[in-house]
Amino acid sequence: MERPVNSKKTDSGLVVAIILLLGFGLLTLYFTSADYGLRAHSGTTHFLKQQLFPVFVGLVCMIGLACINLDWIRKMIPWILFATIILNILPFLPILGYEKNGGRRWIKIFSLTFQPSELAKFVLVLFLANLFDKKKDRINDPATCITPAITVLFIFVAIIIFQNDYATSMILLGLGLMLFFLSGVSLKWFGVFFVFSVPIAIIFIFLEEYRVDRLIAFLRPEYDVEGINYQVMASKVAVSAGGFWGQGMGTGLEKIKSIPEVHADFVFAGWAEAMGFLGIIG
Repeated sequence: MERPVNSKKTDSGLVVAIILLLGFGLLTLYFTSADYGLRAHSGTTHFLKQQLFPVFVGLVCMIGLACINLDWIRKMIPWILFATIILNILPFLPILGYEKNGGRRWIKIFSLTFQPSELAKFVLVLFLANLFDKKKDRINDPATCITPAITVLFIFVAIIIFQNDYATSMILLGLGLMLFFLSGVSLKWFGVFFVFSVPIAIIFIFLEEYRVDRLIAFLRPEYDVEGINYQVMASKVAVSAGGFWGQGMGTGLEKIKSIPEVHADFVFAGWAEAMGFLGIIG
């Protein structure tokens, strides 16, 4: 028998999985960022300490949301959506916005930085799931379901593209399409969507030279290995250095030292060098 949505029973398996993933994540962050933290910030635990507060906030939010009735959350979704859109506009303000690596996608308050587009991923799923559930009997109706869904999706995608974060905008687009498909939206709407969205996506790629370079680098991994493809090639060397058993945690991970921002987008390379093939599949 299916358990009611508003059941107060705790899913202990899910809680244990979350705690384990958090632990592994923090551990991986530490040993991939320790060397860079020591060189750039005079402390091996610099990036680990930075992450502890967001982890604490995330756990508090998780516990808080688990205690709130689902019907109340559904009533608050319009306000949550509005607040998230405003938060994603704030990085454009000079007094709050923080620019890094050519992208203006962060809010900085004192020493703390926050990327609102990460919240947008969660809120988009929440909004679309609620909308499709409420309108499941009229899910293909343009006025009451399809138009509101596409409008919200494109608002988020447009704002984040102008934050110069094309990758995140495409992730949001993919999330939206996945929810459309899983909710049973007619395939004809996908055809309409692709006719309009694909040309726009291609145009935005060619508006920025670095996006074109990244596309070429993706299609030709051997291209410009000392430039645009340097990070990818360096990460491949680190993964290869891990072998089957790995180099072990904290035993001189030499290869990842040559990878810029290894503790961020390329953390997998650090994990692979330390834990090897066995750690990857495990």
